[in-house]
Amino acid sequence: MEIANKYPSMKPDEQARIQERMRAWVKLTPEQRMAARENFTRVMNLKPEQRSAQWQQYQQLSEEQKKQLAEQEAAKKKTVTNLPPEAQRKTVPLAPIKAVAPKRIVNPVPASQPAAAIVQLPAPPASASMPAATTNVAPASQAVAK
Repeated sequence: MEIANKYPSMKPDEQARIQERMRAWVKLTPEQRMAARENFTRVMNLKPEQRSAQWQQYQQLSEEQKKQLAEQEAAKKKTVTNLPPEAQRKTVPLAPIKAVAPKRIVNPVPASQPAAAIVQLPAPPASASMPAATTNVAPASQAVAK
């Protein structure tokens, strides 16, 4: 956000550099982006003197040494898991799932009974230790539409 706010007041060459860096970032794979974020975090946790000293050491390396260092770091980060061949896997095929027709639900209350009979429950026995409910429920026939 900070860069975006500064962008309009930047010189054209600075704007071009930012655009080119954004294009390069977009081309990176998710793994490369994660590595860049980790590297940035690691470097930002260093003291400025340490950061400067490490940068100076890196700048003094030859191109061949830089390339070799990059290859060593890339080899450390590879964590690809090799799966065994199909013959070595011990998987058991599952049985196919059989389609079952849904059961038809039959209304146990005859249409001749009022709707209030559906929600009425028998009273608990007198020996029950639970307190009686105090909620009043109106029968469906008396319900008010809102």
